[in-house]
Amino acid sequence: MKRNLKRGERHRRGLEFDDIHEATLEVFWKTGVFMENEEALQIFHGGGAVIDPKAKIVKIPRCPAEDAVQSYRVKVNP
Repeated sequence: MKRNLKRGERHRRGLEFDDIHEATLEVFWKTGVFMENEEALQIFHGGGAVIDPKAKIVKIPRCPAEDAVQSYRVKVNP
């Protein structure tokens, strides 16, 4: 089922999508994401992420994360 909610509209539980987006970006950068696959680690590194190879944690800066979201939006909503 496709939802037509736009950024900034209130979710039925009261959370704003902007708040969720900001919190996600914070987790991506401050906490990072565990990535076991070595090839994926290298792809993220090539895309501007900071990699801890021993812990296999990828920390994704705001700009590459937002660029990825934007490129997805362009493909889905031409």
